[in-house]
Amino acid sequence: MMKKEYIFKNIEDEPFIYDCKIKGIVDNYRNTLKLASYFIMAFLKTPRFVLELIKEEYSQNNFKIVLKVIVKSKQAIIIITSESLKIQYEKEELTITSNWDHEFLYASLNQYQVILPDRKITEQILHHRLKIEIEIKDKIWSLDIPYETSNYLHPYYFASIKESTSIMDLKEFYKEHFFLKQTSFEKGLATTLCITKQLADSQKIVLDEFSILDGFVDKYILSSFNEGLLIQAIGKPNDSNKITISGYQVPCHTNINEEIERLLIRSRKVNFK
Repeated sequence: MMKKEYIFKNIEDEPFIYDCKIKGIVDNYRNTLKLASYFIMAFLKTPRFVLELIKEEYSQNNFKIVLKVIVKSKQAIIIITSESLKIQYEKEELTITSNWDHEFLYASLNQYQVILPDRKITEQILHHRLKIEIEIKDKIWSLDIPYETSNYLHPYYFASIKESTSIMDLKEFYKEHFFLKQTSFEKGLATTLCITKQLADSQKIVLDEFSILDGFVDKYILSSFNEGLLIQAIGKPNDSNKITISGYQVPCHTNINEEIERLLIRSRKVNFK
């Protein structure tokens, strides 16, 4: 299980070997590379490894240095930018903010991503919130939860999220796995659950979204999307709905009145479970 915060000894001995051609890079980013080494040694189960430069890019406001780690038949990637340190190994990617002093190296794991055969799972722990995205084919199930935690969740924790998972199913997942563990203060802050769809032109549309307070849906967006026609009901329980329609084209084969009625029926059931 990956943690949010790590502290390592800032020892002088370096576990990496490198060609003299990249000595300048190593000298400039020595502490960053030593910090990355602790993760690399754990992943590759080795006390020593070879560093090779893949590429370096510089612009006015940013830079990017990509290094390959080699140990026999195993490889990993280290990416250093002006904003973060990234480590890629097999199906995992860590995004780290680093710091150090004379005695210690400090790593804050801001994002943990795992790519499995059927899905991509991205977790972030930022500003006392846990943010999760499960991407399956062209849809993303996301949870943004006020939740104080020091550990990232194992990817198989989200195995129950499937292509057929609805916003109501996602609400039940949140209530079963997180709601009871939140403090009263955290429950009183908005938790956002959302299902989005990625279109062919790289745009995203919100299919369904719940804002939850104290375990109950406070606001919602419910959608019908068919052949480019997006119909949405936006509102609050026990209140009126705003209906929006976008992407309408002639001829239209969707019965708009029927779709609106289905959305209104769904809106009356958001707090049933």
